[in-house]
Amino acid sequence: MLYPLTMNHAPRYEALVNFLISYQDIWRNEIMLLYPRPLAPYPLAWIEELEAINAPEVNWNLLMGKGWDKLSPDLSRFHQELTELSLFPKAKPTAAFPTRSQSWIHIIPKKQHEIERLAPHIYDFMQSAKLKKIVDIGGGQGHLAQSMAHHYELDVTSLDMDESLQTLGLRWQEFKWPESKHPVTFRKHKITRQDEEFARLLDSSTLTTGLHTCGGLAVAHLEASLLARAHVLNMPCCYHKLELQDCNLSQNAKQKPLAWEQFSLTLASGAHRKVTLNDVEFRNQVKRYRYTLHFFLVQEFGMHEQVKLGNCEEKLYYGPFADYCRAQLAILNLETQLSDESLESFFQTKQHQELISKMLAAGVIRESFGRALEAAVITDRALWLEEQNYKASIYEIFNPEISPRNIVLEAKPI
Repeated sequence: MLYPLTMNHAPRYEALVNFLISYQDIWRNEIMLLYPRPLAPYPLAWIEELEAINAPEVNWNLLMGKGWDKLSPDLSRFHQELTELSLFPKAKPTAAFPTRSQSWIHIIPKKQHEIERLAPHIYDFMQSAKLKKIVDIGGGQGHLAQSMAHHYELDVTSLDMDESLQTLGLRWQEFKWPESKHPVTFRKHKITRQDEEFARLLDSSTLTTGLHTCGGLAVAHLEASLLARAHVLNMPCCYHKLELQDCNLSQNAKQKPLAWEQFSLTLASGAHRKVTLNDVEFRNQVKRYRYTLHFFLVQEFGMHEQVKLGNCEEKLYYGPFADYCRAQLAILNLETQLSDESLESFFQTKQHQELISKMLAAGVIRESFGRALEAAVITDRALWLEEQNYKASIYEIFNPEISPRNIVLEAKPI
């Protein structure tokens, strides 16, 4: 192994940045938008190798991180280094979650798994740090909060900006835990940067938790928690919702910043996402039509930029390209005088089909960067917390097959 799991944040970040910068023209850009030279950043030998073995099942395995060791030495080493840079230690085992018959009423299996793994871990954390209360942000109906309060008899407050979810949570609490002496306190609140109102709910004896904090909420959670010197367990997600100024927070990152764009943050958001073989086949069909539409917009209308079209009916992707093209042009208030036969011919052009085949192969390479980009975002945050006199740790806690967003950022005031 090139990079030990326990490596400190600064050397990990430096190694991540050095590796990622050498390929930034790949992960920073959407392949389609590089047209008419979409393959320019990619090693030609890699494209040719992946195109030669192109098949839905092969691509599916590669997207799941399997089979790279059977590729050429260059590609195999590339993926091995990328993978090792993205590995973090797993959370230490804890006692089993004390499930009761009513615990999982109205809770989906994914959330059950998260609570089973996270709740005992939080309890051990509380005991070892001698903490007295929990403030959970973005708690929704309060499933995690209620598990902590009623199973472990802890003082828990659940914050969320959606009052209707909290009302539903209160009803479930009354139904499932009518005799509990530790009811969750629900408060409507939206966490903001430098949130003094939120900070007043905290102190150095508080643990504040955020399970799947989307986009900038994760940064606001960390920043507002610092005001009260509270302990923090944060599990970020949805990096594509970040503002670019919420990246490159630490001094290490400012000295050697990554060139973040929304495309790269979206790539980080999809890391560890599990897809089926059918998903891969359908997505490739979507790309074939979407890439061809982009070629058409460039050639016929001079539109090189990305245009947002939203989702269309699945049947359009399996029907004639002409039907798909006309439906999408209508969304853009554009018309073409070309016949259906001409549009089909445009799609079937040998040059376009060959280019799309290579672009699909390139996409397998590009998507492999997702987890490393996520690791860079979180490691930067850990370094930033350490600059605020916190001890920061990063580890994996959930089974990624069940809950792909499985990284915890833990911070303790020094």
